[in-house]
Amino acid sequence: MNSFTVHGTLQDRSISVSWTEDGGLLGDVEAIEAVKRIASLYAGQTIEVTPTGPFITGDHLAHSHGALYLINEAFDEIVEITGDNPADDWEPGRIYR
Repeated sequence: MNSFTVHGTLQDRSISVSWTEDGGLLGDVEAIEAVKRIASLYAGQTIEVTPTGPFITGDHLAHSHGALYLINEAFDEIVEITGDNPADDWEPGRIYR
C-alpha cells in the first residue's frame, strides 16, 4: 500500500486529503487538522475498521486502514478514493500494532 487520496466534503467545501506510506497527510489543512484531532481522541484505543477487522492498536495514522477510517470520521462525505484504496484489501481479524 503506497498512498491514496480521499476526495469529499467538509462543511460544504470540496476537499482532498492524501495519505502516504510514511504515515503523512497532505492536502486541505483544515481537514488534516480534523483528522489529527480525531486520531488523538483514539490514542491508546483499538480502532475496529469493520466489526471483523482489521483492527488498529498502535499509531492509527501509520497504517492505511486506520488513516482511511479517521479520514472518513473527519469528512462529512467521501466522494471518491483514488490511488491504493485500503478498503480493497481488508483482512478480517488482522491486527496492526
